[in-house]
Amino acid sequence: MAQQNTIALIFDSDLTLTPYYMQKVIFDEYGIEGKEFWEEKRSYIQKIKESNKNKDVQDDIAYLNLILRYVKDGKFPGLNDKKLRELGANLEFYPGIPDFFDRINSIINHKNFKKHEINIEVYIITSGIAEIIRGSAIAGKVKQVYGCEFLEGEGGEIEEIISVINGSEKTRCLYEINKGPKYDVNTKLKEENKRIPFRNIIYVADGSPSDIPAFAVVKGEGGHCVGVYHPDKTYPHFKAIYDQMKRLNKERRVECYGPANYSEGTSISIDLEMLVKEIAENIAITQENILDQKPERKIIHMDS
Repeated sequence: MAQQNTIALIFDSDLTLTPYYMQKVIFDEYGIEGKEFWEEKRSYIQKIKESNKNKDVQDDIAYLNLILRYVKDGKFPGLNDKKLRELGANLEFYPGIPDFFDRINSIINHKNFKKHEINIEVYIITSGIAEIIRGSAIAGKVKQVYGCEFLEGEGGEIEEIISVINGSEKTRCLYEINKGPKYDVNTKLKEENKRIPFRNIIYVADGSPSDIPAFAVVKGEGGHCVGVYHPDKTYPHFKAIYDQMKRLNKERRVECYGPANYSEGTSISIDLEMLVKEIAENIAITQENILDQKPERKIIHMDS
């Protein structure tokens, strides 16, 4: 039986922790207009659809393939894992990050929670590039990053795609966190043997298409879903995200939502702190009940 005293705080990245898509740090480094890159990606997808009637290409694979093409064409010279981590240092986050992670951890410093060794683990599951996150200001706060990854070629530049995180992959990552690394994600386990039951999991995202399956899994398994949106709702794309969050909340697919500001006293910060405290209290109660149910140890005195 697993101890189940861990709370998993799982975040999407782009537009959830950052106010823009993380690929921007690559574009800025090499003087590429992001708008032109994303338009080229859309054209690439459309071209495949028109020339291959029975084939389609995933949005995430399309942008990763385009990055590889830019490397090959000399537009992203020297781009490799080391360079991606270096560029991660330029990644900007919404207000309150990374201090939020220290503040949320302070909740479990209460003596009753420490008694039961309750802890928090932060995970990132993103359709963005894992190495960028690993080089960012939050890297030291995160237990594990699930993201898209490349393989480097003999020339020292990225050359192949080895990992793509889309909607279905996000759900696979969730079950891996749920069951623990010692088990295959498809292994059927009893609830008491899962490392982090979904009731101890909080998933935070902006509600992009790849987040919807994750919301469904977490909510359906008894976990907690929180939505965020860019504070500037005047921009059409950000307004669409806000409208999406309203719908998801109305449909009860997210428990709460608010502008992506994680500073102390903001609505999202308060909601997440309350959820963490609620889960920690439930873990403590469960652990106390387990202790109460244990039979008293009998001391047998042996005659010498």
